[in-house]
This record gives sequence, C-alpha cells and structure tokens, in this order.
Amino acid sequence: MIENAFAMGDSALARQRLDAFREISGGSPTSFDIAFGDAAARAEAFAVLDTTAFRDRNALATVGADLSHPSMLEARTEAIRRLLEGGTSTDFEFNLAINLSLTELDRGRWADFYAAVADPRMGFARPFQTYRARLLPFQTYRARLLGLPVPDAVLRDELTLTEADTISLDPSALPRLLVAAEQGREADVAAITRRWSAETDSLDAAGDSAGAETQRWLVEMLDARTQW
Repeated sequence: MIENAFAMGDSALARQRLDAFREISGGSPTSFDIAFGDAAARAEAFAVLDTTAFRDRNALATVGADLSHPSMLEARTEAIRRLLEGGTSTDFEFNLAINLSLTELDRGRWADFYAAVADPRMGFARPFQTYRARLLPFQTYRARLLGLPVPDAVLRDELTLTEADTISLDPSALPRLLVAAEQGREADVAAITRRWSAETDSLDAAGDSAGAETQRWLVEMLDARTQW
C-alpha cells in the first residue's frame, strides 16, 4: 500500500500510510523525504543511505521499490548508486544492479542501461548471462510500448524473430513473437504457438501444472496479440 501511494505520486497518502506503518514497525521516513521532501530533507535522507545501519535488504524494499513514479526516477538512480557504492552483501549488490539497470531503462537512457547490465557486480552469479539474455528483449519491448526512444540497433538485435526462435521453447522469445504478430507474420507466430501448445499438453501429462499454466498463458497472449 505504501509503494502504491509512491507510484501514484501522492505525498499525502504516502505520508498517511508511512505514519501508520511506523506505529507498528518503527520504519524509516527515508523514501518519503527523498521523494517529497525539500532540499534539506532530501540531503539528509540521502546521507542516511550512506550509513552502515542502512546496509540491509530493507534498503531495497524501502527505496528501490518506493521511488517508482516517473518524477522520482532520477532520485531513485542516485539512491541505488549510493547503496551500491556503500558496499553490501554480494546477493544484495546483484539485486541493486538489476534495479539500477531497469531504472535507467525507464528513463530512456540506453547507454547507462547497458553500462549497468555490464556492471561486474552483476557478473558474480551464474544466472547473470541468462538474466541479461532474457531481460533485454522484454525490457526493449516494454520501452517500445511506453513510447520511450529505443535505438534502431537495439530494436533490430532484441526484437527481430530469429530462426532459433522457431525451434525453441524459450519464453524469452515472447517479445519477438509479439512484434512479429504486430508485423502481420501470422504464419510464423501460429507455427510457434502450435509448438508451445503441444508443450503445454506435455507439461500437463507430466503433472507439471504450474509449468503448463505458464505455457498456456504465453500461448493465449500470442493468440490475443495476433487477433488484435
């Protein structure tokens, strides 16, 4: 509920919900001061991010998630950078680096997005390459839908349907398939949809109801986009 108030940019509602939360948890007003405070309050709140006491997972929840309104993205970038520079556990740094990359993308800053994705703090974990490969098509498509400026080279590299997509069952192909549907390539999309539908049946038969549900959702999305 607090994050929702921040997302709407509603300072009165955010203040009300934070006060209610503080009564039962002793929570910090850091996010509120960064988002809605005057220059002095924001400076003090940013200083809190530099303290050892703030170095825990709560930092990501109270700052990274709260500062989500478009007017707060610059402040969010600074907050995440401060947390990264302060040093935390490796897992936490990985999450912060991911959030930094997404924030730069929301700002339409592609060079900074790629710099964040290449941050060595994101490379320690084995899932890094998978994360990078799957992140880029989805976030490129999202940026395109939001009307953010996307370089032509990025559109070509991330949203062009490839031959590998036609034989793969990788869900990361979804954004490229959605673009293909928008381009009227119904036959290509239909062929892959049939393969994914067959995979849904196989997952059901194997007792993997969660996997089947996800696969079914992907197929329905493709069908809907093609019809639309």
